[in-house]
Parts: sequence; C-alpha cells; structure tokens
Amino acid sequence: MTIYRAAELKDTVLAAIADAQALDIDLRLVEEIDTSGIQLLLLARREAARQEKPLRLIGHSAAVREGLAMLGFGEQLDPIGATA
Repeated sequence: MTIYRAAELKDTVLAAIADAQALDIDLRLVEEIDTSGIQLLLLARREAARQEKPLRLIGHSAAVREGLAMLGFGEQLDPIGATA
C-alpha cells in the first residue's frame, strides 16, 4: 500500500464500502505501507463512518504494524478497532 497504488486502491476501497453493509479490510498480505497507504486507511474509516457502516481492519502484517507505529497511528488504526 504505497503511493504507487494509492489511487487504484482508493477507488476499490470506496466502491467496496459503498456496496457493502459492513466491511473487513484484511491487511495480512501487505508487505509495504507508506503515508499514502495510511491515508487510504484513514479515508476508508472516515467514509465508512460517514455512511454509518462498520469497518474493521484485520490481520495487520508486520509491515503495517511497523508503519502505523512509526507514524504514530497505531492506536487510531489498531487491529481491534471498528467504526459505526
């Protein structure tokens, strides 16, 4: 989840939120994440809350956990947190 795929992933995530009653985003296979990827996760959480739909981030890979901790977002996007 890096800047190189952020635009493509944004469209996919927003469409998934629009189509679902609830959504789990599985981060288990994420090998790399940068600030663009974290911004995408924050956008997903905000959009799901706006639409009053539950969103869970699950299966945080080591890369995701490291990226979140390094940038200070560990608590805001922890694997147990959910919206709505």
